[in-house]
This record gives sequence, structure tokens and C-alpha cells, in this order.
Amino acid sequence: MNLTPRRMLVINLNSNHAVNRKIREVVSAVGVAGYHVEATQPAGAPHAIVTPENRRAVKDDNIAMIANA
Repeated sequence: MNLTPRRMLVINLNSNHAVNRKIREVVSAVGVAGYHVEATQPAGAPHAIVTPENRRAVKDDNIAMIANA
């Protein structure tokens, strides 16, 4: 029997706090039983992902966040 709670990590690729707040609301409304849900964003992420440069800017941070999850 596994007693470790499951964890769901939702990464918002931008630093738009309104979007991150909405992600938390939606995930909380779904209410996945048995999971601890965390919504976060990379430190230093751009406000929006619009250009290829924006995507490149967050790539390494996102990979690190997933690897350390």
C-alpha cells in the first residue's frame, strides 16, 4: 500500500499572476481526489509567451522544475 500522496504540478510558463490564479481555480474546481495540486511558474519568466525568444527564455527553468518535481 502506497501512503505517499500523489502530486500534480501545473506549470504556467509565463509570469502572469492572473493566469496562474485562474489555473489554480480551475484545477481546484476539478478536485482530483488523492492528489496535492501545485500551480506555479518559473522565476523570471516573461509576462506572456509570445515570441520564440520568450519560449527560449523559460526552457531551462521549466526543464529544471520538472526534473526537481
